[in-house]
Amino acid sequence: MTSIQTLSDPDRRVIARWAAACAERVLPLFNGGAEWRELLADALARRSRPTGPDRPQGRLM
Repeated sequence: MTSIQTLSDPDRRVIARWAAACAERVLPLFNGGAEWRELLADALARRSRPTGPDRPQGRLM
């Protein structure tokens, strides 16, 4: 039996897009070093890259 708190795949995609949009807005405020800023920017850029069977996590977006 699934929990009433379980999200459907479409709902997860909505939440993932919302979280990425929030992260993009606050990235300029991030006070980490250049290496961390680059890693975060790369992670955000990955959400718009094409996905395939070798990147199943990309299907959430």
